[in-house]
Amino acid sequence: MVPFRSAAPPTRPTRDASGGFTVTEMLVAMMLLTIGALALYHSMSASGTLAENGDRHATATRLAASELEKARALPYTSVAMKVATAGATYFEGATQVTDATNGRILPTSSKPLGGVTYEIERYVTWRSATVNGTPVSQAFKQVTVIVAWTDAAGSHDVRSSTALSRTTSP
Repeated sequence: MVPFRSAAPPTRPTRDASGGFTVTEMLVAMMLLTIGALALYHSMSASGTLAENGDRHATATRLAASELEKARALPYTSVAMKVATAGATYFEGATQVTDATNGRILPTSSKPLGGVTYEIERYVTWRSATVNGTPVSQAFKQVTVIVAWTDAAGSHDVRSSTALSRTTSP
């Protein structure tokens, strides 16, 4: 017996439709990948900005702490604002401690660090207290340091204070 042969030419085997991606599927996948990459880029950029702001705040805090340590290291009688002439000036309602000859604390200065200029303000004020039920004016000195800076995000400041008394000062 002779096998039956068809008169039609042989055809190529048909390709299964699940064997690859269509152009539309590729475009959708590329679009989703692009959106994900952009979201990742923006979050990384924002975290870098937050890290910079945190570093600047930490620098300002260290500057304020350093200024307070300098004030604590002074003899109690020298903890006063260095001014041209002594007189009653006020900071937040309290009389400032001023001394034209012996005052060692400068009212203001600036310090450039890492491309940012930090403005440092210092204040020494008298504070009252009640000792054994008796009010005492000028019982101790309070040193306040304000460190301010401006960057692309705006103006910022850090404030720190310490109290100094005759019994704890050198």
